[in-house]
Amino acid sequence: MKKIHAAPKIAAVFLALFLTVLAVMPVHAGSRRSIIDGYAGGSLYDNFSLGQSGDPHDLVVMSGDEIRIPLTADLFTFSDGKVPINNEAVSSGQLARVHVRTRMRVGSQALDFVQFDSDFFDNKPFIRPGGTAPTGMTSYISVVFAKEFVSVEDVDFDFLVYLVVDGIPYDDKLGIHITGTLCVETETVYKGIDYVDMSNGHVIEATETVNDIRADLGNGLTAQTNMVKDKKYFGVCKILDGRSGYIDELDLLKMDIELPELYPGIAGVYKLQTIGLDRPATIIHIDDKMGNYHVYGEDFAYLGMSTDDLPYSNHYFLTTKRIPEFDAFAQYQETGEE
Repeated sequence: MKKIHAAPKIAAVFLALFLTVLAVMPVHAGSRRSIIDGYAGGSLYDNFSLGQSGDPHDLVVMSGDEIRIPLTADLFTFSDGKVPINNEAVSSGQLARVHVRTRMRVGSQALDFVQFDSDFFDNKPFIRPGGTAPTGMTSYISVVFAKEFVSVEDVDFDFLVYLVVDGIPYDDKLGIHITGTLCVETETVYKGIDYVDMSNGHVIEATETVNDIRADLGNGLTAQTNMVKDKKYFGVCKILDGRSGYIDELDLLKMDIELPELYPGIAGVYKLQTIGLDRPATIIHIDDKMGNYHVYGEDFAYLGMSTDDLPYSNHYFLTTKRIPEFDAFAQYQETGEE
């Protein structure tokens, strides 16, 4: 009797183990990370209109503008073999093997950066990744045009944005040519005008010669200058904190030192970005409300006090006291003698 019942018991144990393995397998398969590993079909041109209206081949943009190219899962194949549904969104985690690249033809100064980002898109029929519920969010290609556009003329641009998937560049199938014009905003001045605000980044065009006009560059700096008929001018001022590692951005000196640490007397630095204002006749004024400081300019030449009329310089170092090392360096630059 024992021998008769042994076989069914053993079979039952194996059957139980087999059923357990079957039950566990789907869980293990489903727990694998689903990431993009190839191209399935469609194009970025098809998705362009999901981000904005207009023609990617004839854009008119302004400084700091962004265009968004939403990504949908039906463009790709996935590492776990899943087949996405129409308009399924893409999560940032699924882009682990995907990179976005650009190839410039003309107008490189018009482009700030291109990168992946995620955000909501109003009234777009995206479906949550791996599900069926609607969602307004998906990953997208963010194309941002120059935030600091230093020019008095419009600039045409032409560049290719494309995806590299698992090391393979899809510059044809997953590429899109973006062309158009980055435009400047222009204001006019004429005789009788003695003040103009340039801090907003607008280009100023003189329809007549205007003498002794004060141009507000922002952050408490104004430039007193003459504007010549039919000439265009641009000018803005940034304040760079003297204690925030500005020396790399300034690129003024070939000195391998950290100025803020060595010279705590530096209170701050002004950086000017101008076109047409960089000339001896231009006088720079620093607002009295900014305080009373010693001022050094290019190559650390001493220019005077912040309350004085100052000659034009692309950078101004404001210090709480005279700095002997700056004076010595300026003398060396001028005479070659220490």
